[in-house]
Amino acid sequence: AGAGDVKMEGSSDEWWGFYDRTDQIDDLLAYLNPNGVREGALYEELSMKYLKITGNMRRREQEASRAEALLHAEVRRSSRIKGDKTEEVVQQLPFLAYRNHFRDLEPSPKQRK
Repeated sequence: AGAGDVKMEGSSDEWWGFYDRTDQIDDLLAYLNPNGVREGALYEELSMKYLKITGNMRRREQEASRAEALLHAEVRRSSRIKGDKTEEVVQQLPFLAYRNHFRDLEPSPKQRK
């Protein structure tokens, strides 16, 4: 994903996008009209929760970097033992094991009709 890209997920009928970088939130706030009816409400809510949202984004990025480093870290062990470090990393960083169960419960677009 390049600068300004929003990650998209979903079926062809329904798309969800999300921001995963703080500069994307900054760009959105700069774009919104604070005096607009709907945009003003969104601008106000985002402004009030800005520190929490961006702090969580930075923390998630740091944890993901740490997980990546742990996966690629050189571990000293016997050459006779061939181990997969994935399970070890998931135990140290439990957010990696998260699975969105609510997504599985949502009816498909065909079931809604």
